[in-house]
Amino acid sequence: MITILLMNSDNASASALDSEYKAVNITSYAYTSSITTTIIMTWSALQDMISHNTRLVTFVASLSPSSNTVASYLLDEFTFVFVRRYKPVEFYVYPGQAPECAGKYTNGYNI
Repeated sequence: MITILLMNSDNASASALDSEYKAVNITSYAYTSSITTTIIMTWSALQDMISHNTRLVTFVASLSPSSNTVASYLLDEFTFVFVRRYKPVEFYVYPGQAPECAGKYTNGYNI
């Protein structure tokens, strides 16, 4: 499994990034979710992703899901990545922003 987090400081479009992925022939390895605009509550099992040879997951900062109509494998970081609060003595987590990060980030999905 490979996870890429593109910070996208140049605000590249989905089509520009897609062209680069195609140029190096890695789009066939990219995991594509049928859910592209909201948090994925149930991901494919790791073994399924490996078996289907879709073991590359790409998150891109500042890439609006609604404007990405060409490369559904490019997942918007701020839609799909979020902080999970936890207590070290408990075996479960709560989605949301950790208290020590409250107010530091405008979107609450930074890790």
